[in-house]
Amino acid sequence: MKTLHRHLTALEFQSPALLEEVMRVGVEKDFLVVRLGPQMVAVARPDLEALEQYLLRKGYYPTRRRRHGKAR
Repeated sequence: MKTLHRHLTALEFQSPALLEEVMRVGVEKDFLVVRLGPQMVAVARPDLEALEQYLLRKGYYPTRRRRHGKAR
């Protein structure tokens, strides 16, 4: 199997509607975002911090979660 990209982070949104709203504010053009499902996307890890700052400026409040589900 060929590797297409390394170091991706999955982001899950509270609802498909919220993800749609966030996608409309221009996230795709500024960050590598791959849609994984109705409320989940993948973003390159180097862009994660910048994406979080972008979302905060747009009025969204992202929460990071570790693999075992605890917020950090």
